[in-house]
Amino acid sequence: MDTAKASFLVDYSVIKISDRDINKSVRGLKTPLGWITYFSNDYEIPIPDYLEGIEYEHTDNGKYLILTRENPIAPELLETIKEKLINLMGEIKERVPEYSK
Repeated sequence: MDTAKASFLVDYSVIKISDRDINKSVRGLKTPLGWITYFSNDYEIPIPDYLEGIEYEHTDNGKYLILTRENPIAPELLETIKEKLINLMGEIKERVPEYSK
């Protein structure tokens, strides 16, 4: 993502999870979260800091929201992590109504 950020004006970028349950849950959201999600400081929606259960890495131009650094994900943790991701997006939706389409 750093290479893309250096070459293009990137407001939002995500390493997504391909999963039917998550896809259903995020249909009404403008910018779904993934394993790692980047939002520029210029992004139109103010994505909050201090969401519980996600790591933040701030840069000069924006921030990364990092769900997990594990790679690969242990199969027994996958459902828990997917549920955590859905809950985080629900929390953003509650705190920032414009996060929904």
